[in-house]
Amino acid sequence: MSKFFLSLCIALVCTLSFAQTSKTSKNDPAAQALLDKVAAKYKSFASLEMTFTLNIQSVEDKLNETMTGSAWIRGEKYRVTTNTVDIVCDNVKRWTYLKENNEVQINFYEPEEDNIESPAQLFTLYKKNFYYRMIADDKVDGKVVKVVELTPTKLENSTYSRVHLYIDPASNNIVQAKVFNKDKVTYTWKITKFTPNAKIDDAKFVFDISKYPKVHVEDMTK
Repeated sequence: MSKFFLSLCIALVCTLSFAQTSKTSKNDPAAQALLDKVAAKYKSFASLEMTFTLNIQSVEDKLNETMTGSAWIRGEKYRVTTNTVDIVCDNVKRWTYLKENNEVQINFYEPEEDNIESPAQLFTLYKKNFYYRMIADDKVDGKVVKVVELTPTKLENSTYSRVHLYIDPASNNIVQAKVFNKDKVTYTWKITKFTPNAKIDDAKFVFDISKYPKVHVEDMTK
């Protein structure tokens, strides 16, 4: 589970200061117009709280697992919690707590890397190292949505082969994201509740090790 939010995430999901990709014939103006509206709407929020479901499928491993979780985002700080993992980022370091192992892994937060570091990045993912195009209309929970496909500009260096964003054109919200990894694992991240400008206490972005007795610590920042 943690790999999703550490390599996607995850990503899923905007105020990151990514440079715009140079426009080429591979980019679809209609897709860009919709994505720009999504990014602008997210950027207007001071904070965001979400609940979600995450489905992981692997044909080779005969895996089809679904879990639920919550995410809190304020600027580049975030927290993602599921039944198996708790990921906390304070914009300097990221703590990944593996509940079953009672183990926490500490890394520096490095949003400049190519990997997706935060669920917030789903809202502006297209702005860095991706081509994008509108591919279809679809339905999510009976609602008609637009599907935008993102393809890495440097496919040979990417973990993903493509990303599909399911966008409600009426609200300009991403309601679902599907990430296709090169290892033939597919992650489907679906937002079930979306609360902009939520009041989030500062403590939400702090991982207090003292609250986890006998926790095993793997500190990669030293």
